[in-house]
Amino acid sequence: MNHPRIIQTNRPTRTRALLALAGLCVAAGALLSAPGCSKARSSAVVLPEARSIEDMGGRFIVALNDADMSADSFVTRDLGERDPRVHDSITIVSLPIQEPSTPFAQIKVSNSALGPPRCLDIAPAGDTLYVVESRGPAHESARTLDDLPPGEYLAVIDVRNPLEPEQVQNVYVGTEPTSVSASPRGDLLAIATRTPGEQLVLAALENGRVTSTPDGKPAVLAWPLYGVSESDDAAPSSIAWSPDGDTIAVTIPARNQVAFYRLTRDADGSISLAVWGNPVNVGKYPYVGSFSRDGQYFLVSCTGWGEDIPGFSVGAAPGSIDVVRLGTIARQTDQGLVTEREHEVVSSARVGIGPKAMALSPDGRTVVAANTAASPQAASAPTDDHDTAARSGSVSILVFDPPSGMLTTIGEQLLSAVPADVCFDSTGRIVGVTQFRSFDPRAVDGELGLWSIVRGPRGDAAGLKSLDRFIGLGKGPHATLIAP
Repeated sequence: MNHPRIIQTNRPTRTRALLALAGLCVAAGALLSAPGCSKARSSAVVLPEARSIEDMGGRFIVALNDADMSADSFVTRDLGERDPRVHDSITIVSLPIQEPSTPFAQIKVSNSALGPPRCLDIAPAGDTLYVVESRGPAHESARTLDDLPPGEYLAVIDVRNPLEPEQVQNVYVGTEPTSVSASPRGDLLAIATRTPGEQLVLAALENGRVTSTPDGKPAVLAWPLYGVSESDDAAPSSIAWSPDGDTIAVTIPARNQVAFYRLTRDADGSISLAVWGNPVNVGKYPYVGSFSRDGQYFLVSCTGWGEDIPGFSVGAAPGSIDVVRLGTIARQTDQGLVTEREHEVVSSARVGIGPKAMALSPDGRTVVAANTAASPQAASAPTDDHDTAARSGSVSILVFDPPSGMLTTIGEQLLSAVPADVCFDSTGRIVGVTQFRSFDPRAVDGELGLWSIVRGPRGDAAGLKSLDRFIGLGKGPHATLIAP
């Protein structure tokens, strides 16, 4: 495999910079400068706005590549043409980006863009990646999404040397795992699956790997969604740990709910789970969520999708990010934790249509959401106008106030692409958006688009400015993160 290159060319209408992977032919352009520094809020330190891709903080970029689906598969359900030489993979690009050549690595790892983007996570130590496959690889005769087999496995990938990644484990965790989250303590993985009665899975970790029981089997335990009545709509989409590693949040889209569980670690090493309060009713079809940095709030993206929506997602109204304030524990009973104050939604902010992905900045004050809008169906209807709102996905930017839990929408930027996931770099100054497909005819396969956070006079986020740089990631990039 050859190292990717950034090739400088002149583009009269739009500057671009693409990082090529494995035989892709791409182009690049000059950097654009962003405005100058902004002042900090009180004594907090606010870094100057990022002016170029060289300002990106972190050790490496990670993205999952789905080789089976095309961009319009989300709407048509047809897989489309597939190259038998291309496989599901994970791509790792080293940082900082170097010109004319940036080292990268790519290995085969089963994954699917059909599931939520929280199918990827990294260990707190930064030396191990975790991937769950909501759907397995397509067989040769597969033609539609229904032909994709349900996934069953967790892949554990050693990235102590990011440019020589190695899949060291493939662990059965249940039917159609949708999300994985590594505990901040590094001792457990939480996994959401669609296995009835076993939707909440915990795997014990040691040195980043799933440990074994005395009889040599993986140390994986499964629980039902306690407090949620069992039925076909009790299927979680994502799972997340609180910063202290003691609380787990689970989004349940078809019920428009978020459920919370409290973990207890006993002296002998055993663990137990207890329901914490009643499930919280939030906006329509909550898909993914994140805890605030202090663990007092849970922010969740509500897509507005559903069986009652034309095309499930096509006719959806603009979505929202809802903020749930967690309750306070009064006492523990055999039935679970009794709260003095119930969990409740304290804020809701409107974003674009179909916010399937969201991310919270390292300082916990900025939220970005990637909105699919009409972009998947637009992918199958080419037009000469590649920047119309009707074809575009978008990125929304919001400001979060941790003391009050209030969330305020600042604005929305259109993307001439099908967005799949969004992440911050380690400085919180740059946002990366995976573009499952770009509508720019010069783009080859998928990309990571890069945006700078524009700061207002008080240091809060005031908008997004494109850096006009795009990192080519190969076919079908979706879930992504930047390792700090």
